[in-house]
Amino acid sequence: MKPVIEVDLDAIRDNYRAFADALGVQVIPVVKAEAYGHGALAVSQTLVAAGAPMLGVADAREGTTLRDAGLDVPILAWLHSPMQDWDATFAADLEIGVSSFDMLARVGDYASRGTRRDLRIHLKLDTGLGRNGIREVDWLAVFAQACELERAGHLTVAGLMSHMAGAGESEDLAQIAAFERGINVAAYAGLHPELLHLCATGAGLRYPQARYDAVRVGIGLYGLSPFDAGEDPGITLRPALALRGPIEHSEAGWRVDVGSADGLAPFASNSEPLPPLIDSHGDRWRIASLEATHCILEPLEAIAEPPAKARGDRRILTLIDREPGGSATADDWAAAGGTINYEITTRLSGRIDRAYLAPEPLQAADAQVTGGDHRTAPLRKALIDLDELRFGLQEQFAPADLSADAYGHGAAKLLPLVLEAGRDVIGRTRVDVARLRELGARDAQLRVDAGPETREFYGFGDGTRHAAISLRSELINVKRVLPGQAVSYGYMWRASRHTTIGLVPLGYADAIPRAVFERGYVSVGGAVMPIVGRVAMDQVVVDLGDHDCWPGMPVHIWGSTTGDVSLHDWAEWTGLSPEALCATLGTRVNRVYMTTEPYESAGFGRSTVRVISQEQGDHA
Repeated sequence: MKPVIEVDLDAIRDNYRAFADALGVQVIPVVKAEAYGHGALAVSQTLVAAGAPMLGVADAREGTTLRDAGLDVPILAWLHSPMQDWDATFAADLEIGVSSFDMLARVGDYASRGTRRDLRIHLKLDTGLGRNGIREVDWLAVFAQACELERAGHLTVAGLMSHMAGAGESEDLAQIAAFERGINVAAYAGLHPELLHLCATGAGLRYPQARYDAVRVGIGLYGLSPFDAGEDPGITLRPALALRGPIEHSEAGWRVDVGSADGLAPFASNSEPLPPLIDSHGDRWRIASLEATHCILEPLEAIAEPPAKARGDRRILTLIDREPGGSATADDWAAAGGTINYEITTRLSGRIDRAYLAPEPLQAADAQVTGGDHRTAPLRKALIDLDELRFGLQEQFAPADLSADAYGHGAAKLLPLVLEAGRDVIGRTRVDVARLRELGARDAQLRVDAGPETREFYGFGDGTRHAAISLRSELINVKRVLPGQAVSYGYMWRASRHTTIGLVPLGYADAIPRAVFERGYVSVGGAVMPIVGRVAMDQVVVDLGDHDCWPGMPVHIWGSTTGDVSLHDWAEWTGLSPEALCATLGTRVNRVYMTTEPYESAGFGRSTVRVISQEQGDHA
């Protein structure tokens, strides 16, 4: 048996209906980032069957993959690159959130040249969150231009939207007042959108007066509260996700083969201890250490004998439980990791199988959405240098550890290099070894305790070798702000001076754990810039100071070129090993493989082209 994530689709359906009853307005289910780790296609199919009139996603690629899977309800996407392919974006019949005058100009240019007359946009206002969204000073100009495009029949302004910061009652009420001003200014400009939506889950529950025509419900759909521990959400929620795995036993002790490289959050100092974990025999365990590929376990009571290996008798450990009162929950993991329940479920790796408890048969056997055209999404790119890996493999003769899909580098791409170098192939879990043998490494061996020398060729060590993987993105919104401008959830950062802030479309669902708050930096135009404000699921904000920056400008998250922040810096800031950081790159991050050497692999043939392939994350 392999580790598995169980998702109760009945619970998600019931949570949706509970919100629809409680809020009294249209509920827009948010299924971005693989439905917060639950599986976007299966969840979306369930919600549409339950009556959801619309779905919300972060970017157009997420929307197009759902559309390609057969979902025909309206789909709203609101995070876009100025460089993306708008023909491909609108071909999927999506509704688009527009967050700047520049973006409206691009959409309007496409609309005025095209033959379609059914393009629908939602103007996204910055009412105080300080991230994406049109600045208040620009509202009238943007509304006037949108009205002109609408009157010309090029598009329909279907909605006005914004997002709350959850920074306290007075700040929230100020945002509601700002949204009211936006509605009035839009009317003055001649716009009368059919859908006004400001609130997500928490604000929708807390402020009835701000529900308007619709509430975008995300975390609550999955049975998790948007509020702090101990605060009653006022609605009965059923958690939908459980994580289970077989307990393994050897001379080295007990373990379960899920670790930080699979998305489990490292424990924070001075945080709540994780409650006991319960196995299928009712015995209790604690995690003695969280490794990259597994957890080392200690029984809290005497265990008479190793777990039976006969099918049906094997001990199965529940690492994350759906219900309180049993094993640890997502909220318990969040408390122990010093984070929030959103991050716990969302960062769980797509390599872990999902098993769906469905109210009715799903339309597709594979309920994970991993396809789509990368041109319809913001730039999220991992550059993997096969030359650097080849050189590293030739420097020594230790076995090569290709666990966790070669720690996010792609085992299918690296295996030919390992075999070419004459290195033995190892995996640190049984699942890894089975996968490597399927790929052609027939002699792959299990080495749970594989030392760091087996991973040096990646550049993970503290020596002089560069990491073979670099992470790249872009600025998708740039705005000048005044002193006192607050940014992101809770207003944990405010500008102390006139400055420029930029939005980077990477969050904890993709690559950037919340733990980098007040620690992390990125490189923009060769200059190192601080990340400011809380890291969100899909985006972070960077303080650009007085540097000349623009939408579409490249951003280096980590890398090995001059001016780059290193992968090891990121490991120090997050408390994650380099292995775990690379292995937890999300499904929305494209892997781009580069080489100047002849390269041969199934499906590629031989090539001397620098970029040999580009694909989304491998979750085999």
